[in-house]
Amino acid sequence: MKKGNNTKFDIVVIGSGPGGFTSANYFAKKGLSVCLLEMGDVPAINNFVGLKALENYYDNKGVIPILSQKIFGFAQGKVLGGGSVINGGLIWQLPRHTKKLWESQISKIEVEKIVKNYEEIKKDLDVKDSKELNPHDNLDSEKLYSGSEKLNWKCISVPRALKKCEQNNNCGFGCPGLNKNSLDIVYKRSFIANGGDIKTKTKCIKLNHKINKIESITVDTVGLGKYDLYAKYYVLAAGAINSNLLLQNSKITNKSYIQFHLNFKITALYDDDLNADIGTMFTYQVQEFADQGTLFMPTNFTKESLLSTINSFSKEKKLEILKNYSKAGLYVCQVQPTAVGRILNFFKFSVVTYFLTDRDKESIKESIINLALLLFASGAKKLYLPTSEKNNVISSSDQVNTIVKGIKNWDFLSVHSMSANRMGKDPNLSVTDIYGKVHSISNLYIVDSSALPSSVGESPQGVIMANSLRVSEHLFNKI
Repeated sequence: MKKGNNTKFDIVVIGSGPGGFTSANYFAKKGLSVCLLEMGDVPAINNFVGLKALENYYDNKGVIPILSQKIFGFAQGKVLGGGSVINGGLIWQLPRHTKKLWESQISKIEVEKIVKNYEEIKKDLDVKDSKELNPHDNLDSEKLYSGSEKLNWKCISVPRALKKCEQNNNCGFGCPGLNKNSLDIVYKRSFIANGGDIKTKTKCIKLNHKINKIESITVDTVGLGKYDLYAKYYVLAAGAINSNLLLQNSKITNKSYIQFHLNFKITALYDDDLNADIGTMFTYQVQEFADQGTLFMPTNFTKESLLSTINSFSKEKKLEILKNYSKAGLYVCQVQPTAVGRILNFFKFSVVTYFLTDRDKESIKESIINLALLLFASGAKKLYLPTSEKNNVISSSDQVNTIVKGIKNWDFLSVHSMSANRMGKDPNLSVTDIYGKVHSISNLYIVDSSALPSSVGESPQGVIMANSLRVSEHLFNKI
């Protein structure tokens, strides 16, 4: 089939992250003509380390400031394979409490399809148990495990899409040597073998529609300039925020329902050496409070990540932590707030607002209390809480409740955003129907994290891919 600017594909997929590449590969395997667009380039093996990774793997808007109780940054992937290239390769099933919520929001039958599709995704990505991948124990993870055993809390080994783990502690930027089973590796060969067309360095800038149908899309390719692409159906997977902005810029909707997972980092000091910088992201995750939307785990430990975590601390506290570098660990409390934010678009200027509810604030305090108690149970001697307030050091479990409940300003960050274009039954309260079709447009579907009914409560790649497969199967049965 001739591939040209005026060629009419069966499907054009906008974005090659977990949702987009999954959908594109599915349609190509079904024999349809598919064009996959990616605004970034093909990953380069030598660009997975440090600041260079940030420059190459986040979109040209850089880190987007989120206006909240405290401004925090959020970034989206810009590379073939999207977030699957730059995340930690964690592939989780839909959590039990979120599954119940989604059954009421879309339907029990459709949620069961997501659960079933997850098993297929696990096979595609060759997901392994983290203990199998890490023959050398990560002592920061082992500490967390020992603490959970003492408290009789649920703690499990994590599932990851890796060929092997080299213990290089670079999980958040990708694996040198391409050890991760990211989608540019897993699906690219199959997609091309089945006739798929990949256009990198190509950004979709507008969805051109008449009445209730997309007629074409305008794209801008580096070196070629702007032109239109035509298809029977369009699948949008441009990213957690960018997908919604593209709809707004194209005057399709002005609605958004964005949600975030929030991460709070506690720095812990032990008597014995952890050498946490020699290892991986984490081997274990504590799920005792998963049904309340809270998870505990170690996180990447490097000098850079430690310094960014303690940046707001006093000079004396920084020096104390750095002096005990080998005995330190970074631990994350990930919280799933109920708050729903907005993406506001003003011509070429956009802003994201996201303000926590009083219920969320109380939940965060309880979660930090529980993580602190867990770390003391694991043998920690001193904890540095994620706040610039002076009274942020705890040296005994007896102090936890008093100090945590007295803190008003927490430092937090987010690496997971979802549901800006959430799906649902009511067009007044959602952007797509329960099958991912944009309510007002007959041939436009959304398959990335932005179309999920709510935040997931876990690292979302596995759920995004499983839902993308469900939406794609539904669309194919219509064609």
